[in-house]
Amino acid sequence: MWSWLAIGLCALMSVISTKQSHLLQAQVFKSFTFVLLAILVSTQVITPVGSQWLCVGLIISMVTDWSLVSAKRLPLSFLGFVLAQVAYSLMFWSQMTQEVAWWPLAVLLAAGVVGFLLLLPKIDRLVFPVVIMGIVLIHLAWIAGEWWLQLPTFGNTLAIIAVLLLLFSSMAYLLNRHHKSVPSRYLWVMGGYLLAQILLTASLIYR
Repeated sequence: MWSWLAIGLCALMSVISTKQSHLLQAQVFKSFTFVLLAILVSTQVITPVGSQWLCVGLIISMVTDWSLVSAKRLPLSFLGFVLAQVAYSLMFWSQMTQEVAWWPLAVLLAAGVVGFLLLLPKIDRLVFPVVIMGIVLIHLAWIAGEWWLQLPTFGNTLAIIAVLLLLFSSMAYLLNRHHKSVPSRYLWVMGGYLLAQILLTASLIYR
């Protein structure tokens, strides 16, 4: 209970610091959030393989978050984001015990293509990163959905909610940064992203 309170407080302080334009302070609190999540999952989860991949994803996300501070490191941060989502996907794959159905992936890909065509006028030069990010996130959503369909527990429900939050917040962040939208929108995006990480961790602990 106290661990979750500390994690929630760090995430909240990160959002508040960002709102007050204390960017360094916000980065520090975000890093504390990721570190506390990694410690929590490594000490309380009884499935070592899945927890290891989740810890890898959390650590990569933390490093990637720092690289976002500099515009010159955006390619590095994009690569880190992709690797983090791959680690989260491997977290689900490592626990699969049954064959997966491929039709949900086809449905998600079709929806992704429609969404891409609708966003095409807004993404300009971001076509390649949006496509790569979309493929990685669709794959993550598919395997998380498969995991939930095979075992619809409370923890797995948290996992699918976390992945959907991660999908929407990540795509919104990319578009928000490209078009330099209002800062208040970025606060919602960042809050959703941190909440997704917290729910993903909780899904392994309370499965």
